[in-house]
Amino acid sequence: MTHVPVTTGEGWTHQEELDSLTLWARGRQRAVEIGTWTGRSALAIAQGIDPIAGRLWCVDHFQGSREEVFEECKTSQGRYRLLRTWMDRLAPYAHDGRVKLLEIESWDGVQIVRKELRGKF
Repeated sequence: MTHVPVTTGEGWTHQEELDSLTLWARGRQRAVEIGTWTGRSALAIAQGIDPIAGRLWCVDHFQGSREEVFEECKTSQGRYRLLRTWMDRLAPYAHDGRVKLLEIESWDGVQIVRKELRGKF
């Protein structure tokens, strides 16, 4: 798969951190990212994981944090734009099964994530 520049798009993660994530993930078969937001760091991890057996689970509720609720989280249209950005960035990796988004919308969502990840590590 062609290497996609992680530098594209907005994000809080500095380029040095993104490069480190890609190196850290190199050859790994399993990874979980808690708080994937728009997928910038997830893309860095996805580019490093094993291209055959690697799997990355990205978990988020797309509602901001306890300290700060961002404008884009306050409306369904804003949340859709966040998800669309994530999907656009990670589409090649999600399509081939290497990356899976686990969105938590409620306590049931937490249980679904637990069930999905149980026994994978």
